[in-house]
Amino acid sequence: MAMFSCGAAAAAADNAFSSSVLQAMRRYSGQSNAPRLWIVGSTECGKKKQRSLLEAATYAAVLRSRESMKSDALFHDPYAACMATQDLVDTENNVNLARKYHGLSYEIRTKFIDNIVMELLENNEVRQIVMLTDGMDTRPYRLTWPSGTAMFDVSPGQVYNIARERFKAAGARVPKGCFLQHVSAVLTNGAHLEDEGWTEKLESLGYRGDRPSIWLMQGLEGLSFEGLQRLLGYASGLAMKGSMFAGEVAFNALGANFKEEAEESLTRLFLSNGFRVQTVHHEDMSKDTDEMRTTMDLGVLASSLWSLFVAQQQKLSEQQLAIISREIQLAEEAGNEEGFEDG
Repeated sequence: MAMFSCGAAAAAADNAFSSSVLQAMRRYSGQSNAPRLWIVGSTECGKKKQRSLLEAATYAAVLRSRESMKSDALFHDPYAACMATQDLVDTENNVNLARKYHGLSYEIRTKFIDNIVMELLENNEVRQIVMLTDGMDTRPYRLTWPSGTAMFDVSPGQVYNIARERFKAAGARVPKGCFLQHVSAVLTNGAHLEDEGWTEKLESLGYRGDRPSIWLMQGLEGLSFEGLQRLLGYASGLAMKGSMFAGEVAFNALGANFKEEAEESLTRLFLSNGFRVQTVHHEDMSKDTDEMRTTMDLGVLASSLWSLFVAQQQKLSEQQLAIISREIQLAEEAGNEEGFEDG
């Protein structure tokens, strides 16, 4: 709760931010992934782009489904199998294709993001979650959300509509007292083509920029540097001061080839949009990996092309600014009326 306070409680908010991130990092060590093949790019369009978005989301579900079947699974996703047919899950060739989309450590990144959001929810009374996803994210159904939580899934409509039917057939439901809304948007190209109005749609569905929120980002295949810039600009205008933003971002979305370049670019982008950010690389994690199984070669992971991040909004949202502006206007009008009566 303190994390989202302003004014005199700013120092407490900073401490809560650092504490939440460090707790999650200590409890859940993880790694980023090795180089992968980019399938969806800024030049793809039409049906080819839609197929690529659907394939990428489906292959992510393949990896989650296979992970869930392991005796020492990092997480259990009972709905991932609904997103991918059993023959996709069982065929090793399809697993290799999934790795080309999502890299060697998709499961570890998923686990880390899961636990970051749970850690933040445990320490704060947040009831708004904005998920920037591939359209087949199962977190609304498989994580334990506090009653009253409003979740907004921002993802490609053509993928989400397929997933919704599969969730329905599997009997998936969000926790009692919570609700889930979908906002159709393909964010990888900067969200400036067919999805320009997604922020207005988000607000029309009940999102409040004057209330604390947590933003998550995973599965934005082919996210470009321009797309990331625009996305952070949108989030900066929508997220209340003190709100949190966690997720993954590929080095090439940052215009970087190495970890140091990626960290510098990520920090610069977030700061320019009012966020204080902490990047997370595999060497930053706890050296005690007993709680997180990994069979991955750390030498390969050392050349990872992904960064995990946790950021906190440091400035007022557009809605907060609008409220302050109205209060100032009302105060001035009240002052003018009093002055007129005294005269």
